[in-house]
Amino acid sequence: MTEHSTTNRADITIAAFNGKAPRIHSSAFIAPGCRIIGDVEIGPDASIWYNCVIRADVNRVVIGARTNIQDGTVVHCDSPKPQRPEGFATIIG
Repeated sequence: MTEHSTTNRADITIAAFNGKAPRIHSSAFIAPGCRIIGDVEIGPDASIWYNCVIRADVNRVVIGARTNIQDGTVVHCDSPKPQRPEGFATIIG
């Protein structure tokens, strides 16, 4: 996995949260308007289309190889709770 910066990407936010930064494979497509925050992993040849929000601030989000997240989708995860201290990650593809 490699990390992308927002330097050469129009209107995309890729931001660390609580010391965890998104990990985006170099072959993944990220469309303008996307916000990718926290403990996110995006696999090879995945595509994240226009204006998606992928927010992993309380747990992790994994988007697997060749997975397609369509325009305007919001992906989040479940935080830890007393009965399930690890919470629930969101794993797609």
